Amino acid sequence: MFLFVVRLFLLGGCGATPRLKSAALSAEDAAKNYCPPGTTVSYVCRPGYESTELRPVITCLENSTWSEAPEFCRRKSCGVPKGPEHGRAVDTTNYLYGASVNIICDDGFRLRGRPFIQCTLKGDQVEWSQLPTCEAILCLPPPDIPHGSHTGQSEQEFSFGSAVTYTCDQGFSLIGDASIHCTTKDNVNGEWSGPAPECKAITCSPPPNIANGKHNGSNVEIFDCNSSVTYKCDDNFSLTGEASIHCTTKDNINGVWNGSAPKCKGDCLSVFIFLLFYFLQPEKTIF
Repeated sequence: MFLFVVRLFLLGGCGATPRLKSAALSAEDAAKNYCPPGTTVSYVCRPGYESTELRPVITCLENSTWSEAPEFCRRKSCGVPKGPEHGRAVDTTNYLYGASVNIICDDGFRLRGRPFIQCTLKGDQVEWSQLPTCEAILCLPPPDIPHGSHTGQSEQEFSFGSAVTYTCDQGFSLIGDASIHCTTKDNVNGEWSGPAPECKAITCSPPPNIANGKHNGSNVEIFDCNSSVTYKCDDNFSLTGEASIHCTTKDNINGVWNGSAPKCKGDCLSVFIFLLFYFLQPEKTIF
């Protein structure tokens, strides 16, 4: 090395050739120990690069420096990248060797794998690295509710955006949103858009009491839908109207009695006989 430096100083010549990112010195020129002015050396493109129209040579100038290396090798292109099924590539402005492109999934799908691809070397060619996959975001089956059911009872998987609708059994009213749908907050895990509704029993308040009579539900405070009461009149009174009424609903929310309570009217014949019997008795003597 010392002799090489002395030779350069005494005889003149260029030092070590420039090291280029895109190209390497040819094997023939790499073996040269001394390059006087006027010497040319050639380069070959490194893997991942391809030749341009410019000659891949530089020259040792009279001032013992190497001429500037033109861009005689450029990066190869991987071409426009394709996205995965249910996904796409974004920021696709650079398709050349070494470039990276981000991958995102469509709504309702989550990404499995690296969120980007790279233009990498394969042999003496370049290609995009393996694409990640986009898999559907799923929700677990929605909760069952007492006294009700939903439209997805026979399903095991619920994809993003799918919905179920709840209905209540007869005699129960639905409290809350009837429908919920599968969604996501983190683009990874599926969850239902809200809680399941509830089915509340439809009830009636106590039926009205009647004069000179009673019903068999006088010791009950709340009456379930379809429950009934039967009225009975006191002695010497007859019942007018339906003896029984039952709890029903018109709007599937509130309970109402299906009719008005009957009435108990005095039995005129019984009253007449009673009065006649009373007044026809022999007058009693009071001692």
